[in-house]
Amino acid sequence: MSITNIPQPILAAIIYIIALDERQLSEGSGGPGTFKWEDWGWKLNESKYWTAKRLILEPLMMPYANKISISTEQRNLIKQTIETLRKYAGSKVGGHRLIQKISAFGDNKDWVIANVKLGTPLAKKPSKEKKASNLKLKKPVLSIVLNALLVQKVTARNPDNPNLLKMPDGIKFIKIYLYIGTKPPKSLDDYKFYDNAKRGSLIIKFEEFNLSGKEKIYAYYFARYESKKGVLGLQSNVVNAEILLPGEPEEETPDVETCE
Repeated sequence: MSITNIPQPILAAIIYIIALDERQLSEGSGGPGTFKWEDWGWKLNESKYWTAKRLILEPLMMPYANKISISTEQRNLIKQTIETLRKYAGSKVGGHRLIQKISAFGDNKDWVIANVKLGTPLAKKPSKEKKASNLKLKKPVLSIVLNALLVQKVTARNPDNPNLLKMPDGIKFIKIYLYIGTKPPKSLDDYKFYDNAKRGSLIIKFEEFNLSGKEKIYAYYFARYESKKGVLGLQSNVVNAEILLPGEPEEETPDVETCE
C-alpha cells in the first residue's frame, strides 16, 4: 500500500505532481540558495527523483488530455511512472514517506498543494496528537551573541515571545545543528547535530576541530525544538559567523548574517 495523496485520476495526478515539484523547488526558509524540499526533510536524491518523474509526465499531459497523438506505449508509461512515484514516495515497505514529511515540516501552503490534512490545521477533525502537531510548527529564533577567539555562543529564543529564552510548553530540548566550512552548506544534510542548548544558549568551542588554513572559515547554525514526546519541530532561521582563529583580531560584535 502506498500513502502519497497523489490523486487516482491520471490528469489530476499529473497536475498534482507538477504543482508539488514547483513547490519543492521553490525558495526555502533559509533564503536564496535553499529549497522547500530541505525544509521538509527530503534528501537531494529524493528531490531529484520527484523532478525526474515530473519531466516524464509533463510533456505527455496535453496529448493524454486531448486523446490525440498518444500511443498505447505512452499511456502505459504515464500509468507506470505515476505508480512508481506512489511506491517510492509512500509505500509502507521501502517507501520514503515524502508526503508524511510535508505533513510534519511543511507550512499551510505546502499542505494545500500536497493535499495534506491529517495532523495539520487543515484536518476537519482535531487529531489526537493535536498538541504534538502544534509543536511541530514552532521554531526557535536563533542568534549568535558572542564571537571570540575559537569560541561562539548562540541563543535560541521563544518564537511566541522573542524576549524570553524559556522554551515553549511541551518542549524538552533545543537541538543545535552545526556546519563548518569555507563555503556555505549545499543542503541541510551537510549540518550535524552538535548539542542541546541549556537554558536557551550554547557555547561552541572550536579547539576540538583543529581548524587551520588561509581561507576564512565560517560556522553555520540552525536549531530545532524537540517535544517531550520526541517530536522534532521546524528548522529555525540560519545564522553564521566567521570563526576567529589564533593570529586574527577578536571582534567586538559578531560578523553575523541571518537568514529569516
